[in-house]
Amino acid sequence: MDESSARDLDAAIALVAENYAGYRDKLSALGSARLEQAAEEARASARGAQSLGDADRAIRAYLSVFGDGHLWLTKAAGTSQSPARSAIPAVEHPSLQRLSRSTTLLTIPASFALASKAGLEGLLDRHEATIRAHRCLIIDLRGNTGGSDATYIHLLPYLYTGPIEVIGVDIFATAANTKRWEAMASMVPDSEPELAQQVAAIVSQMKARPAQFVHLPDERIELPLVMPAPARVGIVVDRQCASAVEQFLLAARQSGKVRLFGQPTRGVLDYSNPVEFCLPSGTRALGIPTSRSRRLPDRPVDGTGILPDVVLDPDDVRGWIATVQEHLERWRGGDKPANRDRKTPA
Repeated sequence: MDESSARDLDAAIALVAENYAGYRDKLSALGSARLEQAAEEARASARGAQSLGDADRAIRAYLSVFGDGHLWLTKAAGTSQSPARSAIPAVEHPSLQRLSRSTTLLTIPASFALASKAGLEGLLDRHEATIRAHRCLIIDLRGNTGGSDATYIHLLPYLYTGPIEVIGVDIFATAANTKRWEAMASMVPDSEPELAQQVAAIVSQMKARPAQFVHLPDERIELPLVMPAPARVGIVVDRQCASAVEQFLLAARQSGKVRLFGQPTRGVLDYSNPVEFCLPSGTRALGIPTSRSRRLPDRPVDGTGILPDVVLDPDDVRGWIATVQEHLERWRGGDKPANRDRKTPA
């Protein structure tokens, strides 16, 4: 292995130990001996690396011991993207389709990236009358890997039946994390002034509590109106759904209108708000989660994902939408979901 890759591996090990919001939890669960073993195994693999790809795999092998999808290795900005992980999710346009006199289908592919927020809001605004004229709404999130919580806020009125409780997070305010959050604050687009203010306020709190966790309070979302229609909302998910999608699902499942369909989600939410650090070579970047959910330790999402109310056959994904449509159009109000997982509220 070349010297730059060796330095990158050692830097990655140190950065995770110093800045990962879940490090203490993982250390307690896995034990220091297991983490030290993983580091030594990675160094041994790296020493035998015959290529940069082999060195990348050694670093990823170390990260994998933590079992956290928000810990990632990618190419640094300005270099070609790694096929294993793109730091910026792809943006695909959402779409709306009328399936019947009773049902509309809203498809939100790829991600809840902040860059797709305006497009989703515009679509919903243009077709609000159509959605509200139909009794059933299907929201297809298959393949959506997450993004920003701010992107899905415009969806909540269509499924709202009462106050939504959101459990807060604690941000790990190391010097390095604070610096990266400050950089993020400067990159929030001018079109999102409220988000910019929120991030700036968090940065101020982080600066005031160095090397400590900054407590972000729980939130209670109350809207002024419960829409009579759509009266039944089916949300379709698969094993690629993660991060902000899972946070959306924790909010959505508190609605009496909503049922989840498909397969369990990926389970990448407990440690979130990742930031990227450039490694010494300048060609690699390391993503590290800076927040820890206060759902932990009793109500984790990582490891199991969020379970659907109605499990659909993974070998028949082409038939999922038709199955959900039939279910919603036959669903009688007040029926209890058969297998809703009550262990992971928002």
